Amino acid sequence: MAATEHFDVIVVGRSLAGLLTAALLARRKYRVRVMDCADAAPLERVPLFGDTSRAVVRVLDELGLQHDLRTRLDGAWKPVTLALPDRRGTLPTTLADRGRELAELFGPQRLPALVELFERVEAHGESLDPMLSGDLEPPFGWRARRRWSAAVDGVAARRLGSTPWVSDPALRPMIAALLRVAGQNDTGDGPMTPRGARAIWHLCHGVVPIRGGRAGFARMVVEKLEVLGAALDRRERPRPADAIEVHRKRAKAIIGLDGTRLGAEVVILAGGEPDLARLWPSAPPHEAVRGHRLSARVPARDRAVDLRDPCGWVPRADGPAHLVRVADDRVVVSWVGEGPPPLERLLPFAAIDEVETAPLPFPTDLRHEPLGLYTRPYRSPLKNVLYVGEWVLPGLGLEGACLTALQAAAEVERVGPKRPR
Repeated sequence: MAATEHFDVIVVGRSLAGLLTAALLARRKYRVRVMDCADAAPLERVPLFGDTSRAVVRVLDELGLQHDLRTRLDGAWKPVTLALPDRRGTLPTTLADRGRELAELFGPQRLPALVELFERVEAHGESLDPMLSGDLEPPFGWRARRRWSAAVDGVAARRLGSTPWVSDPALRPMIAALLRVAGQNDTGDGPMTPRGARAIWHLCHGVVPIRGGRAGFARMVVEKLEVLGAALDRRERPRPADAIEVHRKRAKAIIGLDGTRLGAEVVILAGGEPDLARLWPSAPPHEAVRGHRLSARVPARDRAVDLRDPCGWVPRADGPAHLVRVADDRVVVSWVGEGPPPLERLLPFAAIDEVETAPLPFPTDLRHEPLGLYTRPYRSPLKNVLYVGEWVLPGLGLEGACLTALQAAAEVERVGPKRPR
């Protein structure tokens, strides 16, 4: 069946990263179509922060949205509110004010530990700016790994692997709360990570108070897309993408839920691997990590009190962490390495099924990406399908959306149809 229309690029998913990628490509003279993904779950649940990042400034400048953004700001930058079980406060945007506020919150005896913590966050967060400006390709591929390794050598944050967040246990709930706000599965008990330091560094500078939040920012980008001439379904019930037609490891067309067939040179998925699996059920796992997985039947009344969905990473004292997911009456534990985690403590009343060897949903080999910023490659198993969004680069707010959009636009210019700038 012939395609009813052909585009240079089809972007599937109206997340912030998907819309920004479409706008960048339309600005660079590509013929772009934006579609929804059928039954796609929302992936971006973290606040809109990171407006001071070099990658964000580059995207806004290229799209001419700096003035539009300023007109949509709802007052001054808002500090992040810190709500813990037994206390409540805010994080002022200056280091001195932050120290005074938190000293009142936790007691003056903890002021030295607080000052040390946020001084390290400031130093390491800012040191990553040159790497996250959009000029470097993510470290997937031999040449990209060489460039990334050279850049890592000049970053102070590379030494964070053995540095604990805080030595005072009373401050760990604050770190855990900030990391959860930033969309990261880190309890704050382990060592400080570059990704975590970067996310908290952004939060310390406040949240961008755009009218309408992420939806308001997305509307601004949609207006720019219309000006640039991109094809965007504006109906109340838009036609979503339902399948990808694949030929020789290339996406040839997108099939809509109503049977419409749209051809494309490049396809960009804003939902990453979950969207690819939904649109192409026979998709192989991309660079899957082999490990162990067990499934246990554990009624809710018999679970540990703090075992929620998603529970996230649970550290192990004698090896790598394991990943826990909870669904209905089942608990799924995944890990890499020999021996299961201490299940008698985690699942004391579980009916444990047989342990199986299976592809795991998380990377463990960080030799090529020692900073732990990228959780997934932005290239898919198909030669002309790319991933964008905070699913690829989580915990960085608006910065993650803009950075992956810049990288995808650069990759389209490299491998896609040539267009005059």
